[in-house]
Amino acid sequence: MTEIGCLRGHPIPVHRLLALAGKPVPIYVDPMALWQVAQAYEIIKNSIAAGQAIYGVSRGVGALKSSCFSIEQQETMTRGMLAAHMAAFGAAYPVATVRLAMILKLNTLLTGRSGASPALADYLSKLLSTGITPEVQQEGSIGCGDILPNGQLGGALAGQGYGWQEGERWPMQTLLANSGLVPHVWQGKDVIAMISHNTVTVAHALVSARAARQMLDRLLLAISLAAISLKASPQPWQGAAQLGRNGTAKVGAWLADHAVQLTWPLEPTVHDPLALRFIPQIFGPIYDRLAALCDEIEALSAEPDENPLVLNGSICTSGGSHLLSLALHLETVRSALAHAIRNGFNHAVQLTNGRRAGLPANLVVPGATMTGFGPFLKLCGATVSEAMANCDPVAMMPLVLADGLEDEALHHSLSLRRLDRQIELGERMAAALAILGAQAADLNGHSLPEAQGALKNAVREHLSFAPNDQPITGVVEAVISSLKQHESQWSRFGTTLPLRTLA
Repeated sequence: MTEIGCLRGHPIPVHRLLALAGKPVPIYVDPMALWQVAQAYEIIKNSIAAGQAIYGVSRGVGALKSSCFSIEQQETMTRGMLAAHMAAFGAAYPVATVRLAMILKLNTLLTGRSGASPALADYLSKLLSTGITPEVQQEGSIGCGDILPNGQLGGALAGQGYGWQEGERWPMQTLLANSGLVPHVWQGKDVIAMISHNTVTVAHALVSARAARQMLDRLLLAISLAAISLKASPQPWQGAAQLGRNGTAKVGAWLADHAVQLTWPLEPTVHDPLALRFIPQIFGPIYDRLAALCDEIEALSAEPDENPLVLNGSICTSGGSHLLSLALHLETVRSALAHAIRNGFNHAVQLTNGRRAGLPANLVVPGATMTGFGPFLKLCGATVSEAMANCDPVAMMPLVLADGLEDEALHHSLSLRRLDRQIELGERMAAALAILGAQAADLNGHSLPEAQGALKNAVREHLSFAPNDQPITGVVEAVISSLKQHESQWSRFGTTLPLRTLA
């Protein structure tokens, strides 16, 4: 039994979650954890036999939660409940996100507080081990349970819909049959256990956190190229390395280490512009906010958020699906990324305004008849404007449900879509700033440290030095694609930056 694939119902570090979500590995269930699952299942089974009202098992759900069902009716009701929740819409989640959601679901089952059957836990582990991943569409969740995507995920266990294995899409029935599996037989609380949880949201949040960290690394590299081309003083960075906390100190040290490699006299400026001096104080806290989000996700990896739960030997109505803490972390990160994008825009302005380091206005080659990069700056302005507008909170949006009796729903999926858009805007700003920084570096004619030189060369693969005006349509997209495709190369330049385990 390999440690990486063994689940015990304990919190799972995010780097291990991401490893499990990548290339499929055998997934094992700890026998003691499975025993805990069986104990809770027996409590549910005995309570059903005794005629106890259990939400989603012997009672209906939502507006029909007061409806009672006999033991003979319960199987029909629960299967119908699963079918009714198979209504997700839109683009499918990436395979890694769905696999991660399944791992999170299985691990929370193993806490022994769900009351779902041991057979459900065993089936999830077998499905994960075969590398079969159900196809789950993204839209249909408002939080407090990813109920419609979960319905699609649960339906796949019963052989409905489509799934993926080794990069190929097939009907779930075919995938199960080819792997020697039969559709799962629902028992007791299994259906409501598969519907009433937020693990799809949590999985999406972790995938977005990794993408945000990778984007931040690239944006910081582009900003450092711009700062070096502007001959920024490294003294404030050295101060941040010694006096800063957590991420601030690491970003300050990273910048200072690159500045040591410079081979030309630095600009003798006592006080550089704020955008240059404050890079560690801006990026450090942003990395820290991402770290806080990851800590929250690690805690949630072993925190069952179903309704109801089995606690202290009895069945308890749960409010654990209201993940406001996660929502607040997501909104904080989204706003934090806007600060990084704004800092990138400020560097773009300084590169083109012709006031520092002998750089000409609009980065026009001296003596050339050019318009230069002034119009290109508008793309940077449009990018930062959207990023700042994208900071409006989502968790505060009202949504009245169930005859006006439930108004605390959280719009996790909308918040995550906005976060993903913020990451896209950051990638765009990084590429645009790299283009401007490459032009400025070539105008200066000085050598660059290895990391910044590699970034300039990556730009030059798509846009040559501009001694005259050139069309830039498609170049930003090409640079973004190039930087993403060679993630390992850029990652090695940031080994001393925060969150390196978020691979």
